[in-house]
Amino acid sequence: MKIRLSFLKFDLVLQSLLLVTNLGFLFSGQYFMIFLLQILIAAYQVLVSALVNLLSYNFIPLIIRLRRLHLVLSMTYLTSVFILSRLLPWSWGLHVSLLLVLPQLIALAYWGLTWLDYRLKIRYLERRPTIFSY
Repeated sequence: MKIRLSFLKFDLVLQSLLLVTNLGFLFSGQYFMIFLLQILIAAYQVLVSALVNLLSYNFIPLIIRLRRLHLVLSMTYLTSVFILSRLLPWSWGLHVSLLLVLPQLIALAYWGLTWLDYRLKIRYLERRPTIFSY
């Protein structure tokens, strides 16, 4: 089963809205709302990434590898945060980087991956060659 272009577009729009909202909370200093929204973004991205890996065959092997890499890195991040938060003493810099900076980077990386997948799918449907289609 291939991923539909409409699903990729919906996924891209929803992620864009969540990330813009998250960045708005970041700039306004509402850190509690950022953490709640990051949980929602992380759950959504892991679910979609897992579904894409399990249920679909994408036309570009690179996208499959990148989605799998994102899924593995996300699971590694979640495991390391759980372990490090219990083992290490409280440090403002460590916890801010673990709970604020890294999730933002992971979310932006997944958004970029979805955008790349969407753009390459459009090029594929238009029968225009891409560097990833060989």
